[in-house]
Amino acid sequence: MNVVGKDLIKKILAELQGIDIDNSAAERIATTATSINKTFKPLSAQSFFDTEPAQFNRELDELAKESGLENDR
Repeated sequence: MNVVGKDLIKKILAELQGIDIDNSAAERIATTATSINKTFKPLSAQSFFDTEPAQFNRELDELAKESGLENDR
């Protein structure tokens, strides 16, 4: 997992927004971004059914099998 540092946050904001923030604000943003990365990292290996139609169809088929119903396509 990539850790986001305060220097990276400061560079991004300076480049994209043209603003300069203090170190404590940059550190808080970096900590939040790192936490979000850590939270979603396990999900990166699988596709999301709402963005991947084939995955959605597989999920519907599995639900139909579990409940004894047919999935008419």
